[in-house]
Amino acid sequence: ALKEIIANGLDSVDFDNGQFSGVKVKYQPGVAGAAKIVSLTLDDGSAVTDDGLYTVGTNDFQFFGGDKYTMIKPNATAVRETFEPTRDILIEAARKTGTIAVPSIDGLVTH
Repeated sequence: ALKEIIANGLDSVDFDNGQFSGVKVKYQPGVAGAAKIVSLTLDDGSAVTDDGLYTVGTNDFQFFGGDKYTMIKPNATAVRETFEPTRDILIEAARKTGTIAVPSIDGLVTH
């Protein structure tokens, strides 16, 4: 399901491309669905596997199928709804660290 989620947000014609972090993606443009993902690697270098379990954070719009992310909710287990606006989470993180850093995106998505 993680490959489907990432693939859904790549080269979309109906909505802006998805945003993600924590993974590096190599894909084939023009291929439909999860088959377009050539490789999906976590930041620690380990490969995402089809039978692996991964923690994913998202917003309620996508969780409930917005922008064709209909694969998220049916595949989710141990869902924890925080009811916290994303902006509040980001503000709190910035306050704790004292800074907002924009990581390099070079090499995160390749084809």
